[in-house]
Amino acid sequence: MLDDNSGLIFKSKFISEFISVKTPRQYIDELLKLETIKVWSLIVTLFGDLGREEPVSLAGKDIRYLLGHIGIKPEAIRVALHRLKKDGWIVSNKVGRQSIYRLSENGILQTRLAYKDVYREDVKYDAGWKLQLQMDDTCDEHLPKLQVFKNVVWVPCGVDQSQSTTMEVTIDIDNVPDWFLERTIPNNIKVTAENYLSATKQLSTSLKSFDEQDRAAIRLLALHHWRKMALRDNTWLHIWLFKNGVFAQCHSAICSLLKG
Repeated sequence: MLDDNSGLIFKSKFISEFISVKTPRQYIDELLKLETIKVWSLIVTLFGDLGREEPVSLAGKDIRYLLGHIGIKPEAIRVALHRLKKDGWIVSNKVGRQSIYRLSENGILQTRLAYKDVYREDVKYDAGWKLQLQMDDTCDEHLPKLQVFKNVVWVPCGVDQSQSTTMEVTIDIDNVPDWFLERTIPNNIKVTAENYLSATKQLSTSLKSFDEQDRAAIRLLALHHWRKMALRDNTWLHIWLFKNGVFAQCHSAICSLLKG
């Protein structure tokens, strides 16, 4: 038998959950606040996401329509498109009075290089990481590594270090001190990841009820912020060290979103 307060408790819980549901605008605003967004980089994310199967062409009005819905001003979009053309990322042509944009060959190449990390569902460097003391400067600078102190670096297991003189450093992986971890994963980056989780809470479920324009805007922003994380090796180091940590949760969140 329910007590007299059960109805009030249920009602209170229902009201609390109802109030906590975010509107599309709230999602957009929270994602905008995470970090300063470079409009040119956001446009690259847009072309890359839409062109995963094959390169796409976008009319200038369509780019302005989507980014304008996010809250980006036409002047900023125009400057960003001009910069991307100048730097060789995009090319354009006129169809009537309309400008049509697409990634250049170099833009396509650079974008596809990022696909494996940005869209992957597994963990990069899943064999783990090890801490090394590099005894000289002969290590190939192109090999992935994260510096802690001079000549002390994290390197992915399985990476060929045969050209350098190194010594592995023993460390208790389950008890890495915070001060030591912050040498490779600064606290401000972790805070941004925590804010990303908050900004995308229940997003994969909520997104289904939004209209097409809101879905496109929110997906673009969520993917763009994850793209920045995914292209940093220290994100994958943190995921390996903390299987249920903040970056691992960010990875799960975006994978769930992209599947929806």
